[in-house]
Amino acid sequence: MGLSVPSFCNFFKKTTQITFSDFVNQYRIQKSCMLLHQDKSISEVCFECGFNNVTYFNRLFKQVMNETPSGFKKENKPV
Repeated sequence: MGLSVPSFCNFFKKTTQITFSDFVNQYRIQKSCMLLHQDKSISEVCFECGFNNVTYFNRLFKQVMNETPSGFKKENKPV
């Protein structure tokens, strides 16, 4: 089944009710949550999850998780 990029995006949105970009961003933020549990800096996590800009990562993280990466890291610090 050969779909063009716009056709795939339309199909994906109809099937999942979210855009492909939103899906990828949510996946990256979930991955970043796992990495923040480890002893990695926020910038390391940002780049490891495929973001090229720490400011954008912080903004998107807060939008998805309702808190900043540093706040998440502090709250979920292993004992």
